[in-house]
Amino acid sequence: MNPVNSIDDNGLLYFYQTIKAEMPSKTSDLTNDTDFVEDAHYVHTDNNFDNTAKTKLTNIEDGAQVNVQADWNESDPNSDSYIKNKPSATTQEQADWNESDNTKVDFIKNKPTLGSAAAKNSTNAVTSGSSDLVESGAVKDYVDAQVGSVYNPSGDITVEALLPALLIAANKGNVYNLSNGGVTNQYFVEGAGNTLYKGENVQIIYRNNTYMFDRLSGIVDLSPYMKTADIHWMSNSEIEELIHPTTP
Repeated sequence: MNPVNSIDDNGLLYFYQTIKAEMPSKTSDLTNDTDFVEDAHYVHTDNNFDNTAKTKLTNIEDGAQVNVQADWNESDPNSDSYIKNKPSATTQEQADWNESDNTKVDFIKNKPTLGSAAAKNSTNAVTSGSSDLVESGAVKDYVDAQVGSVYNPSGDITVEALLPALLIAANKGNVYNLSNGGVTNQYFVEGAGNTLYKGENVQIIYRNNTYMFDRLSGIVDLSPYMKTADIHWMSNSEIEELIHPTTP
């Protein structure tokens, strides 16, 4: 691959400084193509709101506030701060809390007794053989079976040996290490014709009501990508030639 010109951090800084140095810093350096009028003595006098609004603002006193309530009296029904039927914390209904008295607001009906045998002994919470509950031993057996079927190292295999005879329930979760390279067949999840590499791992899984081969890992071909050695970092003089070419 032929070297590719590129700019590193130093080159980018030089390019920026070179361009910045050529940018005009005064409006007089620019061509006035919009008939902009320049007047150093111009004073802005435009009134951007109507005279009514200006007069209103002029008549507002210093320190004036909006919506100030001068008379706050919570006991006066005519006052804005008066609260009708506010609760009193000193009433018997609010002050006397008793959870055992079913006439009180804090009474809890049928609250559980944490000291009961049912709460202390967890075995009483599960009935052995119940159709809607699972015993702890059954849960462990099920989890162990599922975990065991996820990944089961099963030794080396050739690509040519990846045949339908292996795709059975007893082999679910088996993982084989490829001892050679080749291509996938129609029994792979991804379909036929894809490259397989020596050292890849292939697992047997159950998908869409059938057993299939599935690649656990793949090797990415990086040959089309550019290597660091193929990059040519441009010097300042080369960048300068780009900005100000000396040859047509």
